[in-house]
Amino acid sequence: MTHIRPHGGDAEELPGGTQRQAVQRRREVMDNLRRLAAQLDAASALERRAGATGNAALAAVLRERAAERLRIADVVREHLAESQSPVPPPRDGAPRVVPCDTQPIPVVDHD
Repeated sequence: MTHIRPHGGDAEELPGGTQRQAVQRRREVMDNLRRLAAQLDAASALERRAGATGNAALAAVLRERAAERLRIADVVREHLAESQSPVPPPRDGAPRVVPCDTQPIPVVDHD
């Protein structure tokens, strides 16, 4: 038996194979959380660039790319939810990415 000490709890006994599966699941969750953060950061950067340019055609392309990043982030978020990982849902009715010329862009904490 292997002892695993969860955060703030007592050690629980798990068979060795189960521990490997748990470690693998945690790695997959962390990889998906990194993907989610990367997509949201990219969308935010693209939206900032779109707001800063004076070229309407370029702004439209940048906003389209930002929207695609947000769609990808939604897929990753759904995948995380399916794996029963605690992932905060997007705020209902609130824009996920706000142009920098109107409001500050929220900072994503990676820790």
